[in-house]
Order: sequence, then structure tokens, then C-alpha cells
Amino acid sequence: MKHLFTLLMALVPMVMSAEEIPVVQGCLTFKINTETKTAKLSSCDKEDYPESITIPQTIEYEGKTYPVTELGYMAFCRCENLVSVVIPEGITTIDWDVFNGCTNLETVKIPNTVNKMGGQLFWCCQKLQSVNIPNGVTELNTYTFYKCKSLKSITIPSSVTKIGGSSVFMDCEGLETVVLNEGLKEIGNSAFDGCKQLKTINIPSTVTSIIGLAFSGCESLTSITIPNSVKEIGDHAFSDCKSLTTATLPNGITTIEDGVFSGCENLSAITIPNSVTTIGYYAFERCKALTSIVIPNSVTTIQGNAFSCCYNLASATLPNNIKKIPNRCFGTCSSLASIVIPNSVNEIEKYAFDGCRNLTSLTIGNHVKMIGNDAFSSCEIKNVYCYSKEVPQITNNTFYIMTQIGNLYVPANSLENYKTDDLWNDFRHIYPLNGNEPTNLIYQKGDVNEDGEVNVADAVSVVNMILE
Repeated sequence: MKHLFTLLMALVPMVMSAEEIPVVQGCLTFKINTETKTAKLSSCDKEDYPESITIPQTIEYEGKTYPVTELGYMAFCRCENLVSVVIPEGITTIDWDVFNGCTNLETVKIPNTVNKMGGQLFWCCQKLQSVNIPNGVTELNTYTFYKCKSLKSITIPSSVTKIGGSSVFMDCEGLETVVLNEGLKEIGNSAFDGCKQLKTINIPSTVTSIIGLAFSGCESLTSITIPNSVKEIGDHAFSDCKSLTTATLPNGITTIEDGVFSGCENLSAITIPNSVTTIGYYAFERCKALTSIVIPNSVTTIQGNAFSCCYNLASATLPNNIKKIPNRCFGTCSSLASIVIPNSVNEIEKYAFDGCRNLTSLTIGNHVKMIGNDAFSSCEIKNVYCYSKEVPQITNNTFYIMTQIGNLYVPANSLENYKTDDLWNDFRHIYPLNGNEPTNLIYQKGDVNEDGEVNVADAVSVVNMILE
């Protein structure tokens, strides 16, 4: 047994040498694989190499010819004086970081035989002006073209199904034109984040997912149409697209994630599809040009700051299925003139409408039980129409500033309860509702007793009406 082990150990170097044999040709080092009968470019002499390199298609070794099929990991990494590279036909794989840090690289010719491109491939190749992606590559990996600031245009072939990983074209500040072809399914996290010169993008009908921050910071993007094939739009996908004026959302999405259009200062119109059930935190925050919003009745949840700092928002229609208006939902919407809180709402959280200084008319549905601190702070509302028979719980600052000038209208049967309440009686004038108020309240279908819920009590009310 001892002799067998010694023999095996003696064979190890022979096996290793049979698999990879280094061969130097000029400034390039290749590794020959005698088993696969192929060669891989493994490195470049960083002390002595020309500005332009044409990689040979084959390598000769001991009278045999080996085709070069791969550019190995970090092969030209930090060859800072490299200007152009021609990659020959026959190469199938370009590994990770091959041209990472080649800061003067301007052009690379990639053959159609390549079907795999690694991540961080052209990391910080700041002078790269043109590059082709072969029609055989199926996925672009993390940071492939990160900070390629001179890249003007790119065409993603139909073979690519996923712009995957993270930040594939992030901070390509000079990128103006991107052609996406049918076949693409996913646009990955921060894929085009910070592409400041990108003006238009056509998303193919095969795309199903746009992951978070995908187009964040595309400051020149003016419009976007998202096809109905898309079922997922990630958080901050279009945040800080400052030139975006219109956006068409697909009918299939159920959630508008956090910050999707946050900071889209020129977004003047958006239609929320009836498929949406949730609007996330900061979804439309700082959409300064937005003048009106209609939230469909399919929406059951709106998160905090969803529409905060939409300074020109003058009209907002709320759905009749939400249970609460969250923290700062419409904070500092200084052009908002009136708002109707639906009967389904039972809580208005703190700061919900704080800073809406032009809000003159407020209608509160009949199911509201609690209104938080500073919910309507700095709102000089002239008329409040509150339909809740039970006096809602408020704080000293719920209506801070406005209580001494506003009129409060409440159900006649509850008039005395409001007048004797230690906080509600701060209103200078409290009057009974007479039925002629501009309520515009939206009632749920089947909510016969108008309590904000559809349940057995409504059926009982119908039976009682029939018996009467």
C-alpha cells in the first residue's frame, strides 16, 4: 500500500503538467490543455505590451496546433496603456475581469463565437467607445460595463435573456442609445443606474421583471412605456429620472414598490392600473410636476410618504378600500385644495397632510376613529366636514394653526359630543351637517349602513328597510 501511495504521488506532477502547460508568445501567456486540445490566454506582460493587440486564433506547441477558446480571469486586468484589442473567431468564453481597469481601452472586437461573458469585464474602461455583444451570449453579469463613461450606444442581442447580477451599465454617463431586443426577460438591479444621457428606452414585450434601481438616475429619460408582460417593478426603478414626463404602467403589476418614481420632478401624469393593490413608501415622492392623481379602488394599502412633496398636486382621489392614511402620505403637497377621506378609513396617521397650506376643504368619512398628531398641521382649512358619529380621537396638534379659523360640520345627533370634547371644541364654529355639503364621499358597494365595512350588519339593515 505504501509503494502504491508513493507511485500515485509521483504521478501528480505529470497529471498537472498534462492538463495545463504555459506557453509564452510575445507579451501574452497561454495555457495549453492537452486533454481538451485547446488553449486559454491567461495573462499579459504588464511591463511590456503594445497599445493594440490582436490575439492569435491558434497556438503552436511541440509541433501541434491548439485553438484559443478562452480569455482567462484578469488576462488584461489593469493594462492601462492598452487601446484596442481584436479577439479572434473561435473564442467562446471571456472570463471575469479580463479588461478590468484598462482605462485607455477604446475598442474591442468580439467574435460571434463568444457565448459567455464574465462580470466586471470592462470595469472602469472609461475611454471604451464601442463594443459588440455577440448573438450567442445569454446573460450579462455584474458590473460588466461599469463606469464605461465614453460608451455611446449598445445593442443587446435577442439571445440575451437576462441583464443580470447588479449594475451592468451603471454610471455609463455617456450612454445615449440602448437597443433591447425581444427575448429579454429581466432587467437587473441598477442595470442602467446613473446613465445620465440615456433619452429613450423601448422595453421589449418579453420582459417580465424590472429589478430595483434599474433606471435610477437616468436624468435625460423623457418617457417610458412598460409592457403588460412586466409583472414586477422593483424599488426605486425610475427614481431621480428628472426629465421623465410620462410613464405608462402595465396592467399586471400588483405593487408599486418603494420609491419607484421618487424624485421624478417633471412627471406630470401617471395612470395607476386597476391591478395595483399596494403603493409603497416614497413611491411618488418629489414628483413636483404631478397635478392630479386618481388611486383606483383596487388599492388597499398606501405606505408613508407615498406622495409627499408633490408641490403641484392639486387633486387626489383616494380609493374606498384603504383602512388608513399613513404618515406623511401627502405631506407638503402645498397645492392640494381639497381632500375626501373615504368611509373605509379608520385612521389618519401623524403628519399625513402636514404642510398642505392651500388645503381649504376636508371631508372625513364616517368610520374614522383616530387622527394623529400634526395630521393637518399648517393647513388653513376653512371647512371640515366630519361624518363620524363617534368623536374621533385627536391630539392637541392634529389641526394645529387652523382650528381658530375653520368651521366644523358634524352629524346633528353628535353635535353636543363634539362641542364638549376638550380638543374638538377648539374649533371656533361647530355646526350640524344639513345634507347639502359637498361630500363626494365614496361608499363601498353593499355598505348599506355606511360604517366603512360590508358585513352581516348591512344585510340586517336591508331586511329592516324591507319590513318597514
